[in-house]
Formats: sequence, C-alpha cells, structure tokens
Amino acid sequence: MPEDKIRPKTVRYDDIRLQSTDPCSTLPSRSENFGNVVLEAMAAGIPVIVTPEVGLAGTVAESGSGVVVAGDPQPLGAAMASVAADAPAREAMGRKGRATAAGYSWESVARRMEAAYEQVVAARG
Repeated sequence: MPEDKIRPKTVRYDDIRLQSTDPCSTLPSRSENFGNVVLEAMAAGIPVIVTPEVGLAGTVAESGSGVVVAGDPQPLGAAMASVAADAPAREAMGRKGRATAAGYSWESVARRMEAAYEQVVAARG
C-alpha cells in the first residue's frame, strides 16, 4: 500500500484478539459522550487516536495511551502515520492504555460508585 494512503479497517471490537494486530484505533467523532470502543482498544493494548469531542479524550491525553487531534483529515492522517511508524511509542501507549482501561472494569466502577454512595449517606448523617 502506498505510504500516502491510509485505508480504514472495520474491526469487530467484541473480539479483542482481532484488535491486537492493528497499529492503532481511531475514533474521529464530532460528538461522542464516552467512547466504549476507545476503552476496548486500550484494554487490548492498542494505541488510540481520538478527537477532542470524544468523552475519553482527556483520559487519553493524561494517560499517554494515545493521541488527541483535530478531526480534520490532515491531522488525523498524520497522527495515524506517526503512530504506525513508531513501534516503541506504540508499545508504550499500549501499556499505558491497558493500565488505564483496567480502572474502568466493572469491579473498579462498582467500587467507585459504592464509595460515592457511602459519601452521600455519610454527609446526610
């Protein structure tokens, strides 16, 4: 494939094994309240590229598990090419993504919700 062409790939994200061969997962959205597909990619150790409008954009940026770029074709393409070309960076982003995604497991979320409810109950006396 010519280097100036990046072709989209459709992946079934219910099968993490399929993701493990992708150099990155990209969610270019103008309105995405959370983005489960981002967490699924992160859990698989796949670096993610998202737009600022994706709910997890802050998490991606803070954790170093991927790249947040404007949703226009040029910056998206440049980010995909950059991530695809840098194996050490991809591996580091993948490790950080796995660690970050672990904080969103059902058990982890349930513990946080339980703690929040306990705080509310304690505040009410």
